[in-house]
Amino acid sequence: MEKRPSIVSAFFTIFRPLLILAALLTYMLGLGIAHHLIAPVDSTNASLGFVLIIFLLEMRAFLEAYYRHPAAPENRLANSVKVDDPYPSAIEQFPRSMLLYVAIVILAAGALLVMILAQRGAMPPAVYVILAAAFLVSFFSAAPPFSLSEKGYGDIIEAFLVANAAPAIALGMQLKDLHILLVLLTLPLTLMYLALRLTVGLREYGKDSLRNRQTMLVRIGWERGVNVHNISLGAGYLMIGVFAAFRLPWSLIWPQLLSLPIAIFQILQVLQIAAGARPNWRLLVWTASATFGLTAYMIAITLWIR
Repeated sequence: MEKRPSIVSAFFTIFRPLLILAALLTYMLGLGIAHHLIAPVDSTNASLGFVLIIFLLEMRAFLEAYYRHPAAPENRLANSVKVDDPYPSAIEQFPRSMLLYVAIVILAAGALLVMILAQRGAMPPAVYVILAAAFLVSFFSAAPPFSLSEKGYGDIIEAFLVANAAPAIALGMQLKDLHILLVLLTLPLTLMYLALRLTVGLREYGKDSLRNRQTMLVRIGWERGVNVHNISLGAGYLMIGVFAAFRLPWSLIWPQLLSLPIAIFQILQVLQIAAGARPNWRLLVWTASATFGLTAYMIAITLWIR
């Protein structure tokens, strides 16, 4: 008999606490830029802003769980294929309607929080624009008619939300505007996060193919996905070098390069897997997580201590 996950385990499968941790790192990076630019950091606005980011990510997560629920008519054929996949088993522990109700409650709480932040004067036009873009891609990532996650765009959307939207909202709420430093520090992180998602895609490729899930990797294919992974990671570090030529201070360059040995090891693992070596998926995903996490942490801590 198939072992069903506990309710707590199923909840965390949907909630994805490591995604919240990644967003926290980049959110602190955005606050760090404000601190670096000698802007006063309002701790209350900063805390409420991060709660808003959590609401944004979790609305998307629970909406996606609702539309990917095995009880959904459009999913019955795909889920009739017996695949050892923990995600459908997890979301099946909850009634499908409950997942939708949770997403609606999160959405309502997020709207209320935006009103509170607006009354506190923490929502300049730039933040409204970014928040609106983040909401739209989050909503239509899961919901029809676009269902972007099911068309191969989910990883790109997640990279945007974590590596771009979260630090931009953090900075905009404090500085009341955006700054070029945000672009210079987050573009390489976006590519590193995309490479991280591709390593997860490589691990799940067989299950996604059997279920006919149109993830980014399934759409572009395994071999091309390996190339995209390596190019994304290499381009991220190349960008750091290019930005150094544009006089980004060395004090903000060298902390990003500390993760370069880990990134090289990550690329070597992917190349070995592509060459037919037995994969160690746990090591690969943790290596990719370390590449992104260490880079984001080192940028954030450098901004805060300077």
